[in-house]
Amino acid sequence: EGTISLTALLRDKTRSIAIVGNSACELGSGKGPLIDSYDVVARFNRFSVGERFTRDYGRKCTIHVTQDVDVNAASAASDWTLINRPDLIYRERQWKSVLGLSASGVKISALPTGFHQHLYRSLRGEPSAGIMFCSLVKTMRGCLSRDSCFGFSFVDQVGQSPASAHYFERARPSFKHRWTSEKAMFEELTRPETPNE
Repeated sequence: EGTISLTALLRDKTRSIAIVGNSACELGSGKGPLIDSYDVVARFNRFSVGERFTRDYGRKCTIHVTQDVDVNAASAASDWTLINRPDLIYRERQWKSVLGLSASGVKISALPTGFHQHLYRSLRGEPSAGIMFCSLVKTMRGCLSRDSCFGFSFVDQVGQSPASAHYFERARPSFKHRWTSEKAMFEELTRPETPNE
């Protein structure tokens, strides 16, 4: 039920969606109020809406995308928790935390069965939560505007900058994702369509 309602939300083009990654690239941008003005705001994993980041990253969170199925404050404060695991319904064996989160009033959702497969093939590796969700939004809506994506730079992930991979903590990038390939995919997903397309 949660997956069906989330899918309907993502397809509803009358609702604006901001997708907020964890890159430090927005620090000093003052985009927090803009992010919070969107109808729907998606955030990833262990994001922060702490006071010191509100000016640049906002505090609203409608959809929490995470691999963690434990009940936590981020998911409990969100309307939906999208569990980013391939074919969750067939692979997950421990449902206690998921059921606890659902009992707390959070809508639990999973990705459509098989959705990760084309991403694994295209990237030749495990997709990050950010690129997975951007791909999901593009699939559901048919378009994805770069202007609605915040906190995505990828350059802090591919070694071109000494900055931390996260805005809220000093963190090295995960080595399980192919950041250069993800950057190219992100640019393709957000490329403006020409009238002939």
